[in-house]
Amino acid sequence: MTCLDLNRYGMAVLCPRPVEPGARLFMDFAGKYIRESRVGAKVVECQPFQTGYRVSVQFSYCLDKKGYSRTVDNALSRIEGLYSRLAG
Repeated sequence: MTCLDLNRYGMAVLCPRPVEPGARLFMDFAGKYIRESRVGAKVVECQPFQTGYRVSVQFSYCLDKKGYSRTVDNALSRIEGLYSRLAG
């Protein structure tokens, strides 16, 4: 998968195969200064895009108050900042 867009609430990826909306995913992020594993996410949309499918996901920690994690929120906020600097 290739990341197309990322923020602390979700992301869009280019995937070679379609993924059904509603599907649950676990995502791992690893970089030079940060690592966050098994971040839960839910597919909200999937549509044909370029050579595959654009899959939009929302991170589970922000879907309801009971699942909120300050640790995950902080990590994804830092990852968003790194991604923005690299993509910009």
